[in-house]
Amino acid sequence: MPENGYAEILIVDDEQNLLESMNRTFRKMRPLWTVHVAMTVKDALDILSTHEVEVILSDVFMPG
Repeated sequence: MPENGYAEILIVDDEQNLLESMNRTFRKMRPLWTVHVAMTVKDALDILSTHEVEVILSDVFMPG
């Protein structure tokens, strides 16, 4: 676990409904972690360039 005690999770999916559902589920369990969401590969890479993410949940078949 990171020094600040908060793990960072990145959820990547191009389906808005699934992304919102997963985001709501994980946000209920705060303060255990910080949740980041991305709908595109580019957005996910931008988040990864600025955050130390411990867990990535990703759709396998995404455009781009």
